[in-house]
Amino acid sequence: MTNETRTFTIAGREQDYTVGAIFEVDGHEVEFTPCTSIATSAGETERSSAIFVHDTTDEFCDCDGVVFGFWMPRSNEEAEALMDCIDTYYETLETIEF
Repeated sequence: MTNETRTFTIAGREQDYTVGAIFEVDGHEVEFTPCTSIATSAGETERSSAIFVHDTTDEFCDCDGVVFGFWMPRSNEEAEALMDCIDTYYETLETIEF
């Protein structure tokens, strides 16, 4: 676990969050942080527990996403496996709350 504080900005809305964990995935440091969100890409309308995923080396900020239905990863291998389940749909990202 880490205590680093970051700011997530989407649709002109800023939220501060404390990074949950950082793992190496494909040579990149990737942050995993508990949050809640609505899986709008799947047609959901109810808020659910989720994991916010942020590639710290992504200069264009287009690799942010949310993973639903999983626990926080505890290893690089678990973190890498979650990347196959990431929801990067903009409307879903707009619903993130930390």
